[in-house]
Amino acid sequence: MRAIRVASAGAIGVGIVIAAACDFPDPLLFDVDMADAGGSSDSSISADGGGNDVPPDAADDVANDAMPDANDCASECDCDGDGVLALECDGSDCDDHDPLRFPDAGFSPRIPAPGQSGDWNCDGIEEKNAPTGVKCAGTPVGQCASGFADSPACGTSATFVVCEVSGAPEQCMEAARQTRTVECR
Repeated sequence: MRAIRVASAGAIGVGIVIAAACDFPDPLLFDVDMADAGGSSDSSISADGGGNDVPPDAADDVANDAMPDANDCASECDCDGDGVLALECDGSDCDDHDPLRFPDAGFSPRIPAPGQSGDWNCDGIEEKNAPTGVKCAGTPVGQCASGFADSPACGTSATFVVCEVSGAPEQCMEAARQTRTVECR
């Protein structure tokens, strides 16, 4: 991750921080309020936007090299450094610029970038961690299962319906509603 030294003319200013690892060509951009970054007119901001300031000398001259290119990769055939070779190198990494998107990846609570799906495991299918469109009432006892009430997007918070078999005669009934994050793979 790179840090960019942000300087402003006054005590309060607004800058842009570019966080770039090997995610070329899609760096993460976000605004930084200099007052929130310590209020000084010459502040160093961590690339992750957190409270971990980068020492001023470590950020010098980074602004001229802020945009990553293909040469910033961990290696030619494994740009994201996840240990899985890119498709172009006869590997199976469907997104060699995202270390969390690779074959056999588990469920992730991440929200996919615009234009991408929540298919984090490269199998071509966006699989959610629980069924969607769940309604307990009227469901046959043998098919009674909990899940999301609607069909929410990956990484979002949604209503999760807990269904259970109870009563006499036995029937599938709603036991609770919870808010959960939709995880996908």
